[in-house]
This record gives sequence, C-alpha cells and structure tokens, in this order.
Amino acid sequence: MNKILFVTNRNILTTCGELRLIKNRAEVLYSNWNIGTDFIAIAKKSRINSVHEKMDFPCELRTINASRNSISVFLDIKQNIKEMTAKFEYKAIVVSGLFMEKLIPFINEIAPKCKIIADVHGAAEDVLEVSKEKESFHRYIMKCAYFLEKRILRKYLPKADGIFVVSDALKDYLESLYSVQEIPMYRVPCATTNEIMSPSEFSRNRNYYRNKYNVGDDERLFVYSGGVSPWQCIDETIEIYHLISQKINNTKMLLLSHDVSSIDKTILNEANIIVDSYPSEKIEKVLCAGDFAFLIRKNNLTNKVAFPNKFLEYVKSGMRIIATQNVKDVYCQMKRYNLGIILDIERLDIRELISSIEKMEPSNEYRSVVSEVLRINSFDVQLKKFVCDVIFPEGDDSE
Repeated sequence: MNKILFVTNRNILTTCGELRLIKNRAEVLYSNWNIGTDFIAIAKKSRINSVHEKMDFPCELRTINASRNSISVFLDIKQNIKEMTAKFEYKAIVVSGLFMEKLIPFINEIAPKCKIIADVHGAAEDVLEVSKEKESFHRYIMKCAYFLEKRILRKYLPKADGIFVVSDALKDYLESLYSVQEIPMYRVPCATTNEIMSPSEFSRNRNYYRNKYNVGDDERLFVYSGGVSPWQCIDETIEIYHLISQKINNTKMLLLSHDVSSIDKTILNEANIIVDSYPSEKIEKVLCAGDFAFLIRKNNLTNKVAFPNKFLEYVKSGMRIIATQNVKDVYCQMKRYNLGIILDIERLDIRELISSIEKMEPSNEYRSVVSEVLRINSFDVQLKKFVCDVIFPEGDDSE
C-alpha cells in the first residue's frame, strides 16, 4: 500500500472543522486509491487524554504532548518523523499547522525522495482575528506568533513540493505574498460525500425532523449550524432572522451547535427559535428539515480565503443559502449556480431580502444543481491531480 505521513499540531483528535477536512480527505485517499495515512499529532495533554474521534480507516496515530518546553516538543517531533520514515517508505509527508513548515529542511534531509506537502487551511492573519477576543497579554503572545508564522512561511513554504489549499482565493493570497508561483497547488476544500439522498430518504428525514420540532407544512424553517465564535457571526445571524420573522409569518429558526451552553439564555426562551445539538454524523439528516440556511461572514481576509465546512453540507441538504459576499469561493459558486441569496450586512436591505425569500420556491431542477456543486468540490475530483502528481507520478494504475 502507498502511504502518506501527516504531521500536524491542528486538532485531529476531537470533533472540529479541521479534523473533518483532514479525516475526510484521508478516508477518500484510502477508499478511492488505496493510499493509507499515518499521523503524528501534536496536542495538549488534556486533548490527548480525552475521547478521540475514530478514524474510519487503518492508520498509525502517534501523539506528542505539546504541554511542555517548545524545544523538547520540536525534538520529539523530529524523532518521531525519523522513526516513522525508517519504518515505512512514505510517498509524501504532509506538514499542517502553525510553524510546521519549519520541518521541511529536516524532512528533506532524512527522506530526500519523499515529496513534502504543506497543508494550508487559511491566512496567517487568522490568529490576529482570534486574538481580538483575548486579554492584552494573550493578544501580545498571539501577535508574536503571527509575525513568527509569517517569517517561517516566507522562508520555508517555497521549499515545499506542493501545497494543499482550501480555496482559489487562498491560492491567490499565497502567490501574492510568497515565492510559490511555481509550486503545484491542490485546491481541496472540506467536502461532504458527492452522493445526494434519494428523494424518499430525503422526504423521510425532512418529515421526521420537522415533526420533531413541530414545524408545519406552511412554515419556513431557517437553519444555523456551527459554532458560536465571533467570526461565525451567530449574533448577526439571529438579528437577521428576527428581522425576517417580523415581516414573514409562520417562520421558525433551528440553531444547531456543539456549544449550546454558550448561547445567550434569552434566545432559549423564544418560542420560534429552537436550539439543539447533534453528533456530526447526524447533522446531514437534520438539515433536511430546513428551507433556508445562514452562512453569514464579515468582510476580512480570514473569511475571504476560507471555505466554510458548512457550505457543502447546506448545499447537500437542498436548502437555499443566505450568505454574504465575503467568502470569495462561496460567493462565486452561489452566483454561478444560483444557490440562494447574497446579503450586504453592512447595508442590509430587509425589503429586498424578504422579496428574495418569497420568490424562492422548491424546484425539481435544483436537485441536479446540487449534484453538480457537490461533484466539482468533491474529494474524488479535487484530490485526483495530487494523486497523479505525487503518489503515481510514473502513470501507475491508481484506481
């Protein structure tokens, strides 16, 4: 079996968006091309000792305790890479996360025949967005981390043999800042499966969850699914829903989040806002209940180059999406395939929004649109160039 080694300080142990991308990508590499992935995960001791989300394919997972001196951690990472590369002949080693590109020269030295792929999920400026909610000392530390990360990317990213990016906008961003124009970039967004439910399964799920939440046939159900971090704009989303509910009768909102305890308790008392939580594997079924889904993001660099996990989940559910123009790839696909409504939250025209909602009726033709959007973003399609370039460069039979 051809194998990849994945070295990361991202969270690949417990449920979150970055685990979803990394895990699903590895699962498709295994199921479609028989390419295995082993992992070296650098994480806090508390996360290492917690219950891990299971990988649904055979792999070796080594964990390194990050709750120690940074020099000791880095030496431990190098030792584990050395041991793993001596044990297996990997076709590629993927480095993913803050400062991980610094490992590229070391990997080149101990495994010169192995391709090195940098896995980039977003802009380095992400850390600055997160720091805005922190106290002054933590803001200072995170700002230092930002400048160090930029320096490492500038020095080491051009030494990679390839780069995973989640969006075309992220590719443009990296090319504009670093000397990576000649390095192959593989756009691999966080995709769901590209098979849509049969009409009977969809109807069964839709009826079940609408009955569960007492949503009538004549009611429109608006859905928000995700976390409650400021960048996910949950407060703005709820405010927009309130404006909609004042103008349109018979509406409800379903708010799905793992962070239910963090949601303002006054919302829980509103009769037409339902708050609930599900494991990730059940969300696909629950979303069938909805008619419109919210994907609101503010205008900043972090959002511009992102590709939110929820976008394709919303598409697959058949809901029309209410989104802002601030996530470039999502905006382009929504315009191209007429997937919903684009808002300007800085200058919200509520009358125009209401008019757009009223005009959007269910359509049998929309099913074929959903299939095409899922196909063009699927791991099956987006990983193929990486597999041909890196795993089977000699044209071996990869199927």
